[in-house]
Amino acid sequence: MGKTTVLDTVTTGAAHNGVRVLRAAAMRFEADINYAGLKPLLVPLFNDFDILDDVHRDACGPRSASAADLLPTVS
Repeated sequence: MGKTTVLDTVTTGAAHNGVRVLRAAAMRFEADINYAGLKPLLVPLFNDFDILDDVHRDACGPRSASAADLLPTVS
């Protein structure tokens, strides 16, 4: 059984049990970019950051930032 099959099985089971499952795909050119996978994972959660404690919320970026500006992008 491959890694993707295991991940698909686990995430399907988790989703059926009411767990929010986040997935992101990466491109080969992003391999050398630190934290490249964070933006596609965190932006959908942007509106939920207010439930975090101050330390963790502040680590995610300024409260006045828009979701698009939350993390840097590579162009």
